[in-house]
Amino acid sequence: MVQVPSGGNGSPTLDFAALAKAAGNGGGELQDIVSKLSDSSRTVLKRLKNHPDSISKMEWMNLTHELNQMGVLSDSDYTQTRVSFRLVPLGDMDNPYTSTEDFRSALTRLEQWPANPFEQMDLWAFSLRKWASELSMERNPDGTPKYRDLPPIQNQASACDRVSGLVKELMGACDAQPPASAHSLARSGGSWRDSAFHEYLDVEVQRKKMQELLPGQMLPSAYLQFKEDYERWKAQQPEISLPDSQGWTSENLAFLREHYGEDLSAFEIYDVLDAMESLGMISEKCKNSALGSYEVRLNLSDSGLTVAHGVDFDSRAAWLHGLDEAPMNDFHSLDDVLSWTEAFREEDYPNFITLSEMLARGWV
Repeated sequence: MVQVPSGGNGSPTLDFAALAKAAGNGGGELQDIVSKLSDSSRTVLKRLKNHPDSISKMEWMNLTHELNQMGVLSDSDYTQTRVSFRLVPLGDMDNPYTSTEDFRSALTRLEQWPANPFEQMDLWAFSLRKWASELSMERNPDGTPKYRDLPPIQNQASACDRVSGLVKELMGACDAQPPASAHSLARSGGSWRDSAFHEYLDVEVQRKKMQELLPGQMLPSAYLQFKEDYERWKAQQPEISLPDSQGWTSENLAFLREHYGEDLSAFEIYDVLDAMESLGMISEKCKNSALGSYEVRLNLSDSGLTVAHGVDFDSRAAWLHGLDEAPMNDFHSLDDVLSWTEAFREEDYPNFITLSEMLARGWV
């Protein structure tokens, strides 16, 4: 097993691809490292797979800093690839390297964030290697090479490759870890009492409400009870203007982090999902799936399309209409919400079903 030290050091950046090839594994070490990262850095790893162009400079800096402090990323590689400032090899004091227009242009482009950090690393490595190649062709008046000491440039380019490779390996390990799921409370031994929605999942509370009903009255589903309470709560909150940008932009992420944080209430969890849908960060299907429902589309005629929303009809507590198995039960913080929505895959959820199939299942 690879021992992950605490604190930066001069050891080489760990090469997990080589470790896995030599030892026949490596996934355990990777997942161990991922588990030691902060929630925000784990979220960045997941976003790198689905929305790589939305990573801010600060998010990338924090991730690489944590890896360096854990001893996974060497001091040398960390320093040579820092994005807070660019270390440019200067050469000998008596014979400094001369920069080129292409190299200076690359430095300017590297300051444009949010960005895809891997593309940034690739651009920096390519620019360094191209610069080294151009310098190697320069000659003194007597025809001898003008620069004899070019390895520092090549070494810095290689550092970019190692950092990208390391983070990509960790992305795979992070992706392999299951997100908060619709069944985790029941199957992992967790309790509904740990959920922010606990008062709506309490069987005794629901049973008492049923007993208090007058003849002819019906008890709304637990979700509708929550939704009505949420609407009352929302009406009492100060109005907040959403950013104009759409998608996983740094502006939208900053907005969410400003207004939502740790230990979210049930209403705040729903509010985050609602805001993310309005900001174009998640689809309607993603939001509905987090709420424990999914979208069913029926072609009932050639002239129209009817859309209906259903719930998990296999729920072991049908009176909850799927709320007991909703992924949002496991959300406690903004990072929980971001992590789950990042890992959501539309193709894993049905969006079309025939009427005959619905009839066969007894849904209609």
